[in-house]
Amino acid sequence: MPRTAADHIDLAALCCGPREQLALIDAALRVGALDLRAIQGFVYGSSDRRRWLARMADARAESLSETCARVEMVEAGLTVVPQFRLSGVGRVDFLVEGVVVVEIDSQAFHSGEEARARDGDRDRAATTQGYPTLRYMFHDAAERPHEIVADVVATLLRIGRLSPTVRTKIAAAARVSGWRSLL
Repeated sequence: MPRTAADHIDLAALCCGPREQLALIDAALRVGALDLRAIQGFVYGSSDRRRWLARMADARAESLSETCARVEMVEAGLTVVPQFRLSGVGRVDFLVEGVVVVEIDSQAFHSGEEARARDGDRDRAATTQGYPTLRYMFHDAAERPHEIVADVVATLLRIGRLSPTVRTKIAAAARVSGWRSLL
C-alpha cells in the first residue's frame, strides 16, 4: 500500500501519461514533498520513462501548464530557463535561448483589468530591453504546446537569433517526435 508522495507519484505511471506524471513530480519537488533521488526508486512505468522523468523534473515549475510548455520547448531542442529574473521586469516564467520571454497565464492570477495592465507593463519593459515577450493562457500550454514552440522559433528566426546549432537541434527533435520541422 502506498505511503509516501513518491509511492503515489510512482503509481501514477499506471493511470496517466508521462507529462502528467512529470507535473506531479514537479509540484511535489516544489513543495518539498519529494526528493529528485526518489525517482530512482520508482518501479512502475518503463525504465526509459523513469530516466526521462528524472531528466525533465524541475522544482521551479509552478503549474501543469508551465511543465507542459517547458517540456515541449526542451524536447524541441530549445534552451529554456524557468523562473528567470529579468532586471526591470521581475521573474518571468521562461527565458528561451537567452532572448525570448514566454509567460503562461492562468485565469486565477491574470484576469481583470489591473492584472492585464500589470502584465502589459511587464511585457513592454521586457520588449524595450530587447526581450520579445510571448504570452499564453493555461489551455494553450496544456493542449497546444507545439504552437508555443512554433511561435518561439518564428520569433527567434525573425530577430535573427535562431543559431545554426538551434536549427539543427530543432530539426532533429522534429524528426524524433514526429511533428513537422518548423524550419
